[in-house]
Amino acid sequence: MKFALRGTCVLLALLLCCRNGKACPSRCSCSGTDVYCGSRSLTSVPSGIPSSATHLELQTNKLQSLPSGVFDKLTKLTILYLHENKLQSVPNGVFDKLTQLKELALYTNQLKSVPDGIFDRLTSLQKIYLYSNPWDCTCPGIHYFSEWINKHSGVLIGTSGYVNPDSAKCSGSGKPVRSIICPTTTT
Repeated sequence: MKFALRGTCVLLALLLCCRNGKACPSRCSCSGTDVYCGSRSLTSVPSGIPSSATHLELQTNKLQSLPSGVFDKLTKLTILYLHENKLQSVPNGVFDKLTQLKELALYTNQLKSVPDGIFDRLTSLQKIYLYSNPWDCTCPGIHYFSEWINKHSGVLIGTSGYVNPDSAKCSGSGKPVRSIICPTTTT
């Protein structure tokens, strides 16, 4: 009887810890394949996000940076919310494995630039929010970003929630990032 009771307690603990066999990170809540870690005062992306996650909310936290590879195992993500943090940069390749991503929110951070090619593998992207960041529009650093916005103008969403390719603005001048044309250099 004592052994059966102990086994029942272990089983109950496992059931409380895991939903559908998938653990949920502490300080987050999970429902199916949705992981909610928004508004938790997080300073880093929590470990243990299930690889089956399709929707990840990390908005309204205190994230200042993202480690390289942090999303590499989350290949099923279709929605990623990183808005209203303190992100100052994103590492090269951080979104490369997210080929199913349809929506990416990066607005209201401290982003001044993005690495060349950062969005190139996001072939399923339908919405990206980039407004309210202090974009540094000096050449040649802004060249990739400006060209990418021009090529993908139909996916940039503005503050109204509608397509607005001019929503990403240069710090200081307020010019749309996509209006910046860098001179081509030849060697």
